[in-house]
Amino acid sequence: MQLTEKGQKLYKKKRFNIFKTEDNKRSVAESLINGSKDINDFVDGRSICYDCVGFVVALLNEDRISYGKLQRLSGYQWVNRLGFPIGRRWNGMEQIPRGTAIGFKSVQEGSYRRNKFFHSSIGVGGTQVRGVNGGTLGSHWQPANLKTALKVENNIIRLGNEEIEVWLSTYFKTL
Repeated sequence: MQLTEKGQKLYKKKRFNIFKTEDNKRSVAESLINGSKDINDFVDGRSICYDCVGFVVALLNEDRISYGKLQRLSGYQWVNRLGFPIGRRWNGMEQIPRGTAIGFKSVQEGSYRRNKFFHSSIGVGGTQVRGVNGGTLGSHWQPANLKTALKVENNIIRLGNEEIEVWLSTYFKTL
């Protein structure tokens, strides 16, 4: 993952700075989830969805993701680290906890990406998410509503005409 200078400085800060609001990683994570801070201030603008979600999750879980690990993981490598394959499948209706990493997986028969995760977003509360490069599932770190972006019928979730599954990471702390 490529962090900006600001992102590097924030993540390298030691825990003893936690009482200074500007230095507090959790506070920055909350601001990113709320949309009052821009993810591109911390993660290089060429980064993809997994990197942006990974950075926010890392801010909330610095005890589980070292700075070295944060630097080494990039792109699709985050899928397993975020625990999507062992997470919990979303039913298309329930509220998603703030700060939850969300993985979107195609299960469409005949799709070139069948059984592969193709996007990641972060839960911002309710069925709202934030992400980058994901179209209706989250772009430009603007909020997207899964209730309107996806169709749910008979326990089948569709993005357009494609059948997908939505997986919630259960491995990390959320807000």
